[in-house]
Amino acid sequence: MQRSFQLELLDNPDIPTPDLYRNLYELEVINTYLGGYQITLKGLSKFLLNKNISKTIRIIDIGSGAGDTLRKMAQWCRKKHIKAELIGIDLKDDCIAYAQEKSVDFPEISFIQSDYQNITIEADLITSALFCHQLSDEQLVFYLRWC
Repeated sequence: MQRSFQLELLDNPDIPTPDLYRNLYELEVINTYLGGYQITLKGLSKFLLNKNISKTIRIIDIGSGAGDTLRKMAQWCRKKHIKAELIGIDLKDDCIAYAQEKSVDFPEISFIQSDYQNITIEADLITSALFCHQLSDEQLVFYLRWC
């Protein structure tokens, strides 16, 4: 079996905004009903629960898309009484606009339109759910070293 490097609809640079928004919505529905957020929340639990954390935890999500994973993390942190600053990084302006609109009730979430390689913000945790599969082997090695 060979790994495919074909661009997904979401990653097409010429995708019309309405199609992109529909794709972002569909991904959130899929992740909600098929448990796509559970691995990220399990990781948060492993890193943050049962620790004496008194500061605000900064979490950066690379390739944040619609911001849905950040919203799930914010809800989880709220439930666990963990103070968190969550920052989404995405290349696409349209993704950032969509994510900001959907995240208005989450003041702990902000977004930056940028290539992750240009980010110099320090973080306690970096997540990248549904991002790494888009990278070539060489890009993945570079990304992991960057993290």
